[in-house]
Amino acid sequence: MTFESFHHMTIGELLTAQANHQPDRPFVRMPNGESCTYADVERQASALAAGLRGLGLRPGDRLAIILPNIPQFVLSIFAAAKAGLIICPVNVRRRKDEALARLAKTRPAALVTDAYHVAMARELRDDLFDLKQVIALEGGEGAIALNDLLNADATLPAPTARPDDPAAILYTLDKGATPDMGVTAVLMAAIAVIVGGVGSLPGAALGGMIIGLARNWGIWLLPSEWQSAIAFGILLLVILFRPTGLFGVKFRKAEV
Repeated sequence: MTFESFHHMTIGELLTAQANHQPDRPFVRMPNGESCTYADVERQASALAAGLRGLGLRPGDRLAIILPNIPQFVLSIFAAAKAGLIICPVNVRRRKDEALARLAKTRPAALVTDAYHVAMARELRDDLFDLKQVIALEGGEGAIALNDLLNADATLPAPTARPDDPAAILYTLDKGATPDMGVTAVLMAAIAVIVGGVGSLPGAALGGMIIGLARNWGIWLLPSEWQSAIAFGILLLVILFRPTGLFGVKFRKAEV
């Protein structure tokens, strides 16, 4: 498909065009090998869009999404586009206060999430006065089940979105300049130098690589706020078992 053939379409209309052009072609593939075709996603996205509009959401309303990389995330994006909603995705690793800071700015009218985050979503509703609906994959207390919306007998109104209308808000929480700006970077650099060995340039480079990899790999198992603790843990181990660092040189005491 060339740019000229789709630049005048919305995201929802683009899915419809692809579903009409190649309905049986796989569009979303799951880790277990199963897949959804363009026709499958088109049908479900249209049904979900109708369900969202049936809840009272109107074009221009914001739809927050707190979901991992699963097919329902893709489905929610296209359903929002078809309903004329603006998506506001939030990383699933965010703590409640971090999610609240982002959603307080975007002011969503509804939120789609999974069973793991539905309790947090219910708590967020107390602080987000614009949040009227919480939609969870499996439903639950105070939440609407996503499957209920997919199976609801609702008709999607005629699309009103235009290609130049906003489709998403990606908020990064720019904090600006603060007195402690850069302190963490300086601390991590100092730890890298100590781990690698003071006075050794290759050691400092290796230490920086070790600290960087450990901090980023560590958050796959631990919350993001533990990144600094991981670095200080490595520093403690090096001080205990190799005080001079990986490439450090043991200095001799001067003889008098």
